[in-house]
Amino acid sequence: VDDFVMRQRQHEVLGAVGYDAETKVATIRGDPDFKFDISFLPDIGKAVAAIATAKDYSAFPVRFRISSDKVSQEQVLKRYEEAHNVKIERKYISKEDTFKEGAEKLAKGFSFADFYFYLQYFISQGTDKGLSFSKNENDLINPNESVFKYTKFP
Repeated sequence: VDDFVMRQRQHEVLGAVGYDAETKVATIRGDPDFKFDISFLPDIGKAVAAIATAKDYSAFPVRFRISSDKVSQEQVLKRYEEAHNVKIERKYISKEDTFKEGAEKLAKGFSFADFYFYLQYFISQGTDKGLSFSKNENDLINPNESVFKYTKFP
């Protein structure tokens, strides 16, 4: 898939922001305008290549966090609505209620069927508690985007 197609489709993973295609309702968990980190597959591949071909590993941490961009649940839904000329109904669940529901689900054991719920669970909990990071290794891997440009949410 070329870059143009990727840019056109990257905003269409609606399950991660609570969209149910059957009911056509998005359940937003936590603050709908809270921005979380996203990474696009081509950027992950380029970052891995940059790490693998680095001349000096001494400054590298054991783990890497990279972020193509930051986006909110509301931005994802609005972008989809604009691209498809549709209106998505929204319902809202607090981060506290999401945390409680997550604890109940996990007490029964992890279920891949709840994958999108877990993504929202981590989005809803805030910076450094899931999918939003106060720092990342973008500039360590790709100083000032000199190796490649990170993909931005459209």
